[in-house]
Amino acid sequence: MFNVDTHAGQSDAKQRHGSFRIAAAVFAGIDERADELSIPRNQLIERYLAEGLRRDRHPLIAFREGEAGRRPAIVGTRLDVAQVITTLRAEDGDVAATAEYFQCATATVIRRARADATTRPLDRLPSCLQSCRFPNPSPR
Repeated sequence: MFNVDTHAGQSDAKQRHGSFRIAAAVFAGIDERADELSIPRNQLIERYLAEGLRRDRHPLIAFREGEAGRRPAIVGTRLDVAQVITTLRAEDGDVAATAEYFQCATATVIRRARADATTRPLDRLPSCLQSCRFPNPSPR
């Protein structure tokens, strides 16, 4: 399976060079945003590509900025993927019980969060989840 999870700006020995044509207005917007964030343009482009690929694979996942940095979250809720996975683990992998706990999340949302979290390399997970063992998917 192709893993699209990278954290832009982190050293990756498997980086590849590519040449892309980008509309002038889009390129200007990227430069403007990179300046606003005080990060290199290539780092921002890599982040946008990595997050865009993850959103394509997991459409209920969006990315938010916060004190802890950029993190995946469930669209339409205030839930971070990390919160969902921590609760899912506490519920011994019971998707229905996890959805019931959050009350605003359906079993489908919980499954999507689990799928997103389990496709990430362990060392790239938020530190609070690095020691987690993710439950195997179950029909519950």
